[in-house]
Order: sequence, then structure tokens, then C-alpha cells
Amino acid sequence: MTEEQRRARFWGIIISLAYLACFFLSFYSFVFVPQLLGNPDVTTNVGLALIFLSLLTPLSIVVSIALIWNRYLKDDFKGLYLSSLIPVVTFIIVLIVLKFIQLLFL
Repeated sequence: MTEEQRRARFWGIIISLAYLACFFLSFYSFVFVPQLLGNPDVTTNVGLALIFLSLLTPLSIVVSIALIWNRYLKDDFKGLYLSSLIPVVTFIIVLIVLKFIQLLFL
């Protein structure tokens, strides 16, 4: 096993464990999102958009973990490192879109 494989395996294990911990925490916030539909200030379309946006981060975590180990098994270590950034980028984009929705509609 080469040094690059060891480093990639270590990175994959650490990131996978961190993302698994974040995965369960991200569903905690998702539990409260459907209560927005009962709020008279939130229209149905905005409420559904918020529910969809709250699902994007947990979904990106699952996709990222699958891609990390897929890339590791194919010895594409650059792809592994890039795949580990998917949830972070998704989270930042979701925050920006949520602020945009808050400014325009709420």
C-alpha cells in the first residue's frame, strides 16, 4: 500500500465518520420544517421549498460518502478529496438560498 493510499484511506474514514455524525444531526432540524406549513405567513410553495432545501444536505452527505469510497476503490484520490467537499458546498448554497427566500418572501 502506497503512502497516497494510506493518506486517502485515513481521510476517507475520518470524513465518513464526521459526515455520519452530521447526517443524524441534520435530520433533527428536518423534523421541525413541516411545522412551517401551519404558519400563516408561509405560503405552500415557500414551505415546500424549505422542506426540499432541508433535505439537500442530508442527501448530499449520503452521496458524498458513496462517492468517497467509490473513488478510493478506483484509486482516484483527487476525486476522493473533491467528493468530500460536496456536503460543505451544498450546505453553503442552501444557506444562501434560505437567506434569499427569507429576504424575499418572509
